[in-house]
Amino acid sequence: MRILFILLLFSFTAQAFEIQESEILRKLAASAPDAVIAVYPSQEGVVFVSDTEKANKRTLPASTFKIPHALAAIDSGIVHPDTLFKWDGVRRDTESWNRDMTLAQAIKVSAVWVFEEVGRRLGQDVLNVYVSAFDYGNRDISGEYPFWLRGNLKISPVEQIRFMEKFNTNYFRLNKTANDYVKDAMLSGSFKGCTVYAKSGWAGKDRSGWYAGFYDCPDEVYYFAVRIAIDSPEQLILRQQLTERAMSLIID
Repeated sequence: MRILFILLLFSFTAQAFEIQESEILRKLAASAPDAVIAVYPSQEGVVFVSDTEKANKRTLPASTFKIPHALAAIDSGIVHPDTLFKWDGVRRDTESWNRDMTLAQAIKVSAVWVFEEVGRRLGQDVLNVYVSAFDYGNRDISGEYPFWLRGNLKISPVEQIRFMEKFNTNYFRLNKTANDYVKDAMLSGSFKGCTVYAKSGWAGKDRSGWYAGFYDCPDEVYYFAVRIAIDSPEQLILRQQLTERAMSLIID
């Protein structure tokens, strides 16, 4: 029954955003490799971008896909908030992955092996229903697994913002447990009196380094998506640094 309800979301019309280039964001983006910045102040009704073409260009979502992936897992009931994923004993380069963990912990440390298992438990058919209902990028979860790192799924910065807004406002009408659980796992700190919810990602296949989410401020929510071309782990910090520089100029 839950999957049938999700199918009803197909009838909703996707929200269209007005896009406006910002000279300030363009100058900021020029400081990082092939960078694009997109910011949507919720009361403005306009997505401000550093470059319109780049803001609409789709690339692999990398680990930012863990957000819709986790929503589908919890909402469907296939994974529960207290489900413990048992480590398979395979030692991976990222030491924080080498242990048992919950889904929330896997979001925090971006543990790929956990979400590979989540994908297997959900199955292609169920996950395809959710990805389509979320209107997530090109909706194509085919190709090499994990498809969010090596397959055919692609999303643009503007589409990231659209998804984040719908998730935060529960436009998808998911169960409250799923929304609250995933949002709590995204909690990344505070900035100028705002609570920051974010997820990073890096797909080596196409060099896409992501930082996407929203700043929940007392009077407004600012949705953002930053993408940088990343060639080495040393560059990963640039994603958050560029985001913070942009938001420091935008948030009063």
